[in-house]
Amino acid sequence: MKFGSYLFGLAAALAGPAMAAQARAPAPAPVQPQGQAAPAPPAAPPVQYPTRVSVKQLTAVCGENGAACLTYVLGVVDSYVTTSIANFGRPHVCVPPQVSNQQVANTAIAYLRAHPGAPDANAAIPVILGVQAAYPCAQATPPH
Repeated sequence: MKFGSYLFGLAAALAGPAMAAQARAPAPAPVQPQGQAAPAPPAAPPVQYPTRVSVKQLTAVCGENGAACLTYVLGVVDSYVTTSIANFGRPHVCVPPQVSNQQVANTAIAYLRAHPGAPDANAAIPVILGVQAAYPCAQATPPH
């Protein structure tokens, strides 16, 4: 019985500060003097999107290995078109059938070099922007 009393006492002692903290009333919110604006909240950090291939890496690969460059660009474009159709019911890039895969890659890399942006940014973004600018889809005419 003595051990049980000891545990009960220990539990009460440990719970005491926590219980006392819960019982306290919350501190009142600070009051802003009239005529003064509340301080602005801190700016949110920029969104960092995960990236597997950066602009810097793709630029280097495209300078060294044309096949790897072509493969990356076509993978990005095919993924984007497929995702656009699945999510929005229509593509947002429309490459004409007579345009070769190499022409698509050259277009994307030319855009990337003309608009390098941040070297650590995701390389897929300028690839899509370049291809989309060069091969936009025709807008459907609205019904009358």
